[in-house]
Amino acid sequence: MNSNPNKSIARLEKRFMKKRRMKIYTALEELDFHWDEQEVSTFIELWNNGFSLNEIAQRFSRDIDEAAILLMDLGRKKRINPRHYGIERRKVNYR
Repeated sequence: MNSNPNKSIARLEKRFMKKRRMKIYTALEELDFHWDEQEVSTFIELWNNGFSLNEIAQRFSRDIDEAAILLMDLGRKKRINPRHYGIERRKVNYR
């Protein structure tokens, strides 16, 4: 059976494409949002030990935006807990 390739493409587009776009812009294309599982484990450990987001990004030689995206992902997946002092370093009280 000889099927029409245009109809096949149209069916695929209808099924899988959520929005039709004419000219695509990729946001933050220059950043790297891929992390190794060991890096993720270390990120979580540093976060739980009170390191700031900036310190964590520097530890991995990453752009802070790359670390922020991972932070949001881990938070949404409940792999880390929010901190009352936010993304800054934990304040230590010396008495």
